[in-house]
Parts: sequence; structure tokens; C-alpha cells
Amino acid sequence: MVLATQQNFISKSKITELEKALSGKGFVRIHRSFVINSDFVTAFSSNDVVVCGHQIPVGRSYKKEFDAFIYSVSSNKLL
Repeated sequence: MVLATQQNFISKSKITELEKALSGKGFVRIHRSFVINSDFVTAFSSNDVVVCGHQIPVGRSYKKEFDAFIYSVSSNKLL
């Protein structure tokens, strides 16, 4: 894991376990190797997300979930 402070954090938990624990707290899985915090997203396209200056790819199998997540986040911020 990489924290917002740019520190690395090593965990013995599986990413699926982390994904479940963080679900509903502003985190979304966008790739088989990445779970991101929406508070730190600075830009996104249909294929990438920029989080704290790091460009992260959106995996094909996570694209539909990511699109729904971005739609819900942007809808809430527009209200």
C-alpha cells in the first residue's frame, strides 16, 4: 500500500479482504492490484485515474464498477 504521506505500508491481508473492509468508505477497487481513496483522485479518464500524482490504470473487469462509482461521486458533488 502507498499512503497519502507517500509511505509504504506492508500488509499480509489479501486485497479482496482490504476491499471488503474499506467498502462504503470512499474506496473503490479499480484494478486487480489497486484500491483507491476517492478523496485523493485529482483526475480521471475512461482508462486511468490520477491519485496523488500517480497514474493508475483502470482494469477492464473493474471498469463498469469504476464508472458507476465516478458517476455517484460526481452527482453528489454537483448537488
